[in-house]
Amino acid sequence: VKSSKVFPGNVSEPSTLNEILEDFLINREKSICLSGINPTVVMDAGIVSEKNLDLIKSKGLEYICVDIRRVLEVPAGKEVVVNESKTSVVKAIRVETSGEVYLYCQSSGRGKKEASIKNRLQLKFEEELRKLKNNLCKKGCMKSYPKVLERIGKIKERYSSVSQFYEIKVKEVDGISKDILWEIKSPAKLEVRFSGRYKLRTSRGDL
Repeated sequence: VKSSKVFPGNVSEPSTLNEILEDFLINREKSICLSGINPTVVMDAGIVSEKNLDLIKSKGLEYICVDIRRVLEVPAGKEVVVNESKTSVVKAIRVETSGEVYLYCQSSGRGKKEASIKNRLQLKFEEELRKLKNNLCKKGCMKSYPKVLERIGKIKERYSSVSQFYEIKVKEVDGISKDILWEIKSPAKLEVRFSGRYKLRTSRGDL
């Protein structure tokens, strides 16, 4: 450890990066860089933003980080096993673009965990929709079309990680809701989202 710092508890994590980098660059001037490669900043997702990546590059540094954008589609390419243990196998596809390299990874262990989460969330989400649908046939229950749409919006917000893949329609007559229908509009993307896939990105094209 070359240095460490404690920030106020209410400070935003991404905003601390500039100060850390400034301290690092000051300390770096006191040492000799023998590798000929610019130092690489390795970050977890909590501090990653496009602004921070630009900041790192503006200071002549490289970076490796988790891509906070969800993987919804898998690119074509050769999938290679990069890590293997008794409980999990990690495979990756390397994609090089102008100025960056992306590593699309899939962990079988993480995939099992995410599939379990997906099934549980889908079950709860559809249960709430079904309950709302059944109430349309019951006396004294809410049937107003705007109110039903508002309730659906709240349900979707509560289960946003899965609801984004659904299409929901409400049949109404004269402002009264008669039926609620739903279906998964993007089954393949839903499966990829909870398949244990994640993406790394780096400015290091030499790795």
